[in-house]
Amino acid sequence: MPRNIQALAPPWIYIATGQAFDDEMCERIAEHRRRRGDDWRAIEAPLDLAGALAEAGSTPVLVDCLTCGSPT
Repeated sequence: MPRNIQALAPPWIYIATGQAFDDEMCERIAEHRRRRGDDWRAIEAPLDLAGALAEAGSTPVLVDCLTCGSPT
């Protein structure tokens, strides 16, 4: 299996689990959106990773930010 998702044929799915609770996270999310090209489809899944993976089916997936949680 390739280590880089882009070694696989597009389209690819970017599962975003982070939430914009503050200005810094809003900026990070905006930057991630700018960097992705048209071959990417984003699924926002801050609380339901299993559902997002099921929705993706057999399409190559990159899951971002498994450690994000609610603000303290």
